[in-house]
Amino acid sequence: MSNKESVNNTETKELNEEILRKERVASLIEKAKGKDRSIRAYASSAGVSAAAMSKFIKGEYIPTVGTMKKLTSKEASPRGVAFEDLMEAAGYETKEDEAARRSSIDEQINAVSSENLRESRAKELDRYIQYEKDATAQIILSLVENEIMFKKTSEHENGKLQEKEDLVFEIIDKPISRWIFEFKYIVGKREYVTKASRSVMFQAFAKALTMELDDETKLSFVIQDKELFQWLKSYEHSLAFRGEMSVILYDVKQSKIVDECYLSNYYINDVSREINLVDLHKM
Repeated sequence: MSNKESVNNTETKELNEEILRKERVASLIEKAKGKDRSIRAYASSAGVSAAAMSKFIKGEYIPTVGTMKKLTSKEASPRGVAFEDLMEAAGYETKEDEAARRSSIDEQINAVSSENLRESRAKELDRYIQYEKDATAQIILSLVENEIMFKKTSEHENGKLQEKEDLVFEIIDKPISRWIFEFKYIVGKREYVTKASRSVMFQAFAKALTMELDDETKLSFVIQDKELFQWLKSYEHSLAFRGEMSVILYDVKQSKIVDECYLSNYYINDVSREINLVDLHKM
């Protein structure tokens, strides 16, 4: 089996697992609704729209953590379905504060520590924190230098994004109005793309599928691994995802953003909403 076939098989497996998660969540929400009330009635008691509830039950989307809390609240009367049940079915982990976020970073580093890395987990964690700070500074600098008006925010409009994201900007007078940045730190140096580094991105893509991004929102994954970036670049404008999504390469040694590649657009073959951070930075 060739490397490309192996990668395609891995991606297919990840997508199949995502479909199964959606089906499990849909089944639980259907149970929480009960046979004695309509979708609209359940949606009203939970404080969500009937349209969104219909999509959840059909398995089109997985609710965010915040929405899951609403669906299993006392007011929603979820027929015995608990918040933990939905979280487990969706494969979510509760990340409510900075301690939980650091724990998640630590788990990501631990996932690749079996590759006989010489650096300790503690040092890698410190490097990640510094990496995120430096990359954030460069992103802000790029926007300021090119007179892109923005405002930092932490919650997606209309409550669609309830979970804490790494960095979120409200963009003014541009084709997109919201730009979300997710930082991914790949441990160790390799001359090839490892299974562990691909796994980091597969998990990121799986999370993206739950975000329900609209046509005015852009999601960018910031990474510092050149080999992984080149591998992702082979999927330029071809990833099966409905949304403005890109991957950004940050060079730690140069302390600068060196490349960006769009993986997908909200509308097929429509690049009118693209804003390229590297072009803005005028390298």
